[in-house]
Amino acid sequence: MKKQAILLGSFVLLASIFPLNSSAAESCNEVKECLDLASKLTGKSYTTTIKLQGGVTNSDDLKWNQSNADKLITSLLFESNLIRVPIDEKTYKIVESRDVRYQSLPIMNVNTKSDSTGIPKTHDFFMASYTLTHPNSGALIARALRPFISRYGRIIESKLASTLIIQDTGLNINRLHTLIGKLDVKPSKEALRELKEKKNKEK
Repeated sequence: MKKQAILLGSFVLLASIFPLNSSAAESCNEVKECLDLASKLTGKSYTTTIKLQGGVTNSDDLKWNQSNADKLITSLLFESNLIRVPIDEKTYKIVESRDVRYQSLPIMNVNTKSDSTGIPKTHDFFMASYTLTHPNSGALIARALRPFISRYGRIIESKLASTLIIQDTGLNINRLHTLIGKLDVKPSKEALRELKEKKNKEK
């Protein structure tokens, strides 16, 4: 009896140290199943009016766990043209990606010269607000980065607030962060003149 108690205690200790793993090939063959699996691993709940459809193919060695579940589920949703939007800390709603502009997204204030954005590197959408060191660079940065924004992402500059605002996935904002820091410099007179000429042609 004492030996059994020791073994049981050891099992509980190991379970608390190592995160629960599941075989994706066995437990996650459809988007709905993957959502249920992610919910089980992370303790986050989901609600949606959308009928989740679509099969999922995973390699046999892919393991879902508490540390990668958020990255995996947001990636699968993104590939299905869906995103999750927080209702509260542990509850999300699933909406179509094209409707992201109508959603209330987490707003993150980011320094252009910082090493990190503080934004999770997932396919969740965020709104990043950059206070520019050189306000005149805002329009140039927005124009330079616009081709790299995801399909339903947006980038705008606010001259009044000396701010650059990016709405995109956390993964893409982190990807662009280093570029923003390098581009946040005092623009040359030539660059400003070219920008003005392009704007006049677009009118």
